[in-house]
Amino acid sequence: GSSFQNVLSLLPVVDSSGEYRFNVGVLADGARLGSEGDALEKLRAAVPRSFDAALQPQRFDASLKQVGEDAQRKQWRQSMVKFTRLLWSADWEGSMRQIVMNQDALQTFGQWLAEKAPSDAMQLELIVNTMQLGAMPPEQAGPMAMQMCQQLFGQEAGSPEEAMSGLANMAEQALRSLAAESFPKFVQSKACLPLVEQLLGGAADEVRLADGLIWPQYEVAPDVAGWVHSFASVACALPACIVISDMAMPGNPMLFVNDEFCRVTGYERHEAQGRNCRFLQGPRTEPQSVAVIQDTLRRGVDCHVKITNYRKSGELFENLLTMRPVHDSNGVYRFCIGVQFEVTRDTNLKARLAKLDKLIKLLPSTLEVSSAASGDAHGVEATGEETATELATKLQSALEGAAEAPGGQVLQGSDYFADNHETMLQEIGVAQAPPDGVASSADAGRASTAATLPAPAAPEPAAAPAPPPPAPPEPLPEPTPVPPPAAPPPPAPAAPSPSAPAVPGASCSGLTSLAEQFGVSAPSGSTWLAMFSAVAEQLPHAVAITDMK
Repeated sequence: GSSFQNVLSLLPVVDSSGEYRFNVGVLADGARLGSEGDALEKLRAAVPRSFDAALQPQRFDASLKQVGEDAQRKQWRQSMVKFTRLLWSADWEGSMRQIVMNQDALQTFGQWLAEKAPSDAMQLELIVNTMQLGAMPPEQAGPMAMQMCQQLFGQEAGSPEEAMSGLANMAEQALRSLAAESFPKFVQSKACLPLVEQLLGGAADEVRLADGLIWPQYEVAPDVAGWVHSFASVACALPACIVISDMAMPGNPMLFVNDEFCRVTGYERHEAQGRNCRFLQGPRTEPQSVAVIQDTLRRGVDCHVKITNYRKSGELFENLLTMRPVHDSNGVYRFCIGVQFEVTRDTNLKARLAKLDKLIKLLPSTLEVSSAASGDAHGVEATGEETATELATKLQSALEGAAEAPGGQVLQGSDYFADNHETMLQEIGVAQAPPDGVASSADAGRASTAATLPAPAAPEPAAAPAPPPPAPPEPLPEPTPVPPPAAPPPPAPAAPSPSAPAVPGASCSGLTSLAEQFGVSAPSGSTWLAMFSAVAEQLPHAVAITDMK
């Protein structure tokens, strides 16, 4: 249980194809640097930073993500049907008004109400009858309105005009009531999907690229292209902060942030994309909240936590953060959707929370792919309490600050996050970097894998957001189909072996040189990882290696 000062070096290792494969950690006791400093420096310099990819074949490579154009179009259409409901959630009342103007939508919603909420079906009938009266000539509508008021109120109205006004007020109240409860439940149900598909029609037949919205240096895998581009096209216009991170990339960088994220945080899209969202953390960020985020991400379950974040300006804000892991149909952990909800103590907080609840329920947790498994299946480790607790209860608990680190332990102290905001400003050129030779506590205390990613370039301007359906969403300008892969998709391979196969008679000049410099035997005839491990095992220093895949 005794403590020591760890002088840690993290050395990235790439293969000959440029893939970030491993990270070698060299650990040292600060108290022994005087006697071991030269040897440690020698070791850091001698560790090879690259190797021939043939020495360590990847279990899963990019070819497994190749699919044909037909599969991409199918995924695009299926995704647009589901994500169009997210657009409806941006304005439930406005979407409800459009629904009642469409005969097919009105009939489908009415049938659902008759089965699931009969009392609300009467409200819909009132809305429809009042609309029909409004379309009639006054001399015909007046007497009918008087008769309806007699049936509804049990008394006659003073005049046809008074009857029409009373019915209009009741219809408006009924519409708002449906938009608050039954209509969102209908949209969240499977019964709504055929309706959305019908309303979209041929507008969802061709894939529309959202390149201007996605991190320019991010290569969208063909097997998820329809899903990624459709989600970005819809989410860009949502009035909630939405981001997507790639869970297969080191550092889990954000490949997409929407306009609302930029407005709330103050960062431009090109400044935020390609980075882990930890740059929003700072000196007053709660360690227990970060521990909850790390734990839920590892287990692949939803996260709901309140955390103190920093805008670009340095202003603090309370963020009720929801993170939704997304696994593909092969069980591979592909993405994480983040929803940020700025907590403002006003009279609208309860209504805004209810709207957030409905939005989160529409977020996807899985995506269908037609490709072979491109990675290991990731088991979701949800607790019984997490499964049984209602979303509204989880959000309220998070809002009240009920974050508890797993096992009651906090993984990092508050000083770990102290410089994240300052470091971000330095990297985007807003603040002056420390003088030469002077490191901030962030530099001294950690190494960020996200920092190894190339700096993002400025994206193209985003397309104008589409209005909420039932009319299909407006496509991005100059639609371009996602290009098919260079070769036909390969047949599904057999299940990969637990480890990469050995390469008979293999050797690595970098590892041979490392062994020679430290007077240990150089192995051959195995994988690069096995050879490195054999050499490291003979060294008189603490060495660890992480597989970045």
